[in-house]
Amino acid sequence: MLNDYAQFEQYFRSKTGPLQTFQPDAEDEKTHLYAVSLSSLFNLAAWTDGLQNPQGQNLNVLGGFIESMMPNAVAERDDRNYYIGINNALFVTITEFAMFCFAQKQFFPDVGEAETENSPQPLNGYAPGLWLLRHTQSGERVSDEHSRHLIPRCSTRYIQSIYLAQLMTRFVWLHELAHCNNGHVSFVQDRKIADRIHELDDGLRAAQLSKRSNKKNLRVLKLLEFDADGSALKASLRIQTDGLENIDGIAKQALDTRIDLALFAAYAMTWLFEEIQAYLDVRSGLTHPSPFDRLQNLFHITVQHLGEHIPNIEERRESAFKRFDTVRDAIPKIFCTDSIRSRLTDDVEISRAAKLNTELESLRTQLEPFSFFNLSNES
Repeated sequence: MLNDYAQFEQYFRSKTGPLQTFQPDAEDEKTHLYAVSLSSLFNLAAWTDGLQNPQGQNLNVLGGFIESMMPNAVAERDDRNYYIGINNALFVTITEFAMFCFAQKQFFPDVGEAETENSPQPLNGYAPGLWLLRHTQSGERVSDEHSRHLIPRCSTRYIQSIYLAQLMTRFVWLHELAHCNNGHVSFVQDRKIADRIHELDDGLRAAQLSKRSNKKNLRVLKLLEFDADGSALKASLRIQTDGLENIDGIAKQALDTRIDLALFAAYAMTWLFEEIQAYLDVRSGLTHPSPFDRLQNLFHITVQHLGEHIPNIEERRESAFKRFDTVRDAIPKIFCTDSIRSRLTDDVEISRAAKLNTELESLRTQLEPFSFFNLSNES
């Protein structure tokens, strides 16, 4: 993966309707956490160096942050490179959500002094991570009182909330990287389905989808999201089980804790994306699956593909999921364990999941000419 901010910046600034980018500085308090996220990504994604598609083209990916008050992420390409970007508004939204969770005393109660937390309710009725967007978009300033309301009181829990935010953001980075590595971006461009892949349907407002898009193409876009989710989840957990974690504060924690955090981070992103979608009031559901469908897919992958690497994976999956219940008093719309478990065992849902897996396998065959592999290890 290429760490070339100048080239990343030039690409987005040269687009129709140019986008502003920014290079975070690890020494700057305001951008330090952005720098940590990006540096971690570049180091972890070194495995992409040397990957090629069947045509012998190298996978050159540049990543970075985009300045925008619209929470979103994107994967796209030009004739030379692939580009993955996260809007800074999405990073802020994720961070606020993670801090709000750790401000709830029942959330990871064994971390720090959980009993000191006051389990706040969301401000102005908005889900955590979204009120700040509305607040700043209306020209208002964030006060110290707002911050005190939202962040954990215990310093240990505050730091852990930052680690959770980093893991949630990493899931998004790995998801966007999968859109490139798995051949999604090349495929949708080749088939003239879309010019790029946005993480949220807001991209449709900018007419990113081809006019030729039809019901079949929209289904393909949903399947690509499932595939990217799966790749991101597997990579997120293998980073922990294979000793690849490069954020020191996370790496020093017990493996069980890191697995629990990484699982919750991935599951939580499926819900948070839906909340952002609703907040933006855009055409939800056209190109992206419902949060339950995405969660069901992640549940399947957790057990089917990670069991050999993680002991007692089914119990860990349940434990990670039950953490949603610990914040439901403050976030009533968040996933409910009993409801999801009931749906997961429903015959209709099981049938839908089986059909999805069949469709995914068929699509992956079509993606092979566009996907990247370590060809030296193929023989």
